[in-house]
Amino acid sequence: MRRLILAMVLGLMPAYAYAGKVVAIIVTDTFDGSIGTGIKANQKQIGALLDRLEVEGNFEVSRTLVEGIAFTCQGISNAVNSLAVNSGDAVIFYYAGHGYRLAGSPSKFPYFECGSAGGATVKIGLADVVAKLAEKEPRFVLAVADTCNVVIAEPAPGVAGGAIGAASKRRAGFKSLTEKELSEISQL
Repeated sequence: MRRLILAMVLGLMPAYAYAGKVVAIIVTDTFDGSIGTGIKANQKQIGALLDRLEVEGNFEVSRTLVEGIAFTCQGISNAVNSLAVNSGDAVIFYYAGHGYRLAGSPSKFPYFECGSAGGATVKIGLADVVAKLAEKEPRFVLAVADTCNVVIAEPAPGVAGGAIGAASKRRAGFKSLTEKELSEISQL
């Protein structure tokens, strides 16, 4: 499987992108007891993929890791905003953690459950990250979100992602969708 992914990454990158480097942001919710073990294994696999890009692909690879206590929406935003990218670079963004999609959202892509600030829920999603990375004008962007994309009416207020035991609090905080809301979603 790893060889297939490596072949896909190398095959999807345009020939002229090889002059640049691979810039990776790896975001993992390693503190959540309900998913942290599997996410640590995935993080190790992504690291191995980047190692192989360095060795077998002869790429220069730079990595930014957002995990543990740094796993917050602000941490993700800071990593994306501060990423230094040149026009010949390829960017890989990998997110592993909880996620959701808001009912009525124009995007089919998930938001990341990565915390809240001052009691107000902060939303950052895969589409936001891809748009911000595209603004940097790299040659290539590969963005992967290993997360749920379940449709919810609204996120649980003030429940931070990444906290141990937060999953049960999140589930309790989600509002169930009404039949009308479900009907509206099915028409999207």
